[in-house]
Amino acid sequence: MENTGSDLFKTESARGKFLEYLMQAVQRCAIMVHTFCLMTNHYHLLIETPHPNLSQAIKWINVGYAAYFNRKRRRSGHLFQGRFKAVVVDADEYLKHLSRYIHLNPVRARMVEYCKDYPWSSYPVFGGYEKAPEWLETDWAHSQKVDLSYRIITY
Repeated sequence: MENTGSDLFKTESARGKFLEYLMQAVQRCAIMVHTFCLMTNHYHLLIETPHPNLSQAIKWINVGYAAYFNRKRRRSGHLFQGRFKAVVVDADEYLKHLSRYIHLNPVRARMVEYCKDYPWSSYPVFGGYEKAPEWLETDWAHSQKVDLSYRIITY
């Protein structure tokens, strides 16, 4: 799902604040974030939802971040338009492709030449360039077997 087309993340601190809301959603809603990428006017998440609370988790992230964004810019109104897009992912092989797709977004958008150079995705963690935040689930990437359904979220 997109916003009005303008940037969602105008500063690095705004990106950090979004990741704080994502971390809070992990804690509050018991979701598992496997891959993420914050672009300029949208974001991608590959998450696991052991409980039927996907909408609650995304609402927590978006409403919290929108309130922060609006406060910082002395504005009001919606930041995001419409409903998020979610795709259920069952196959292990497809999961790998989706993770690659998410991580390659900044390269395709010509924001960086290499995935490792984009700090606002989970790629630097998976590439061994950075330590994983405690809320990022990394075990799945190292295992061959994926038991649960995953969802890729695009806003």
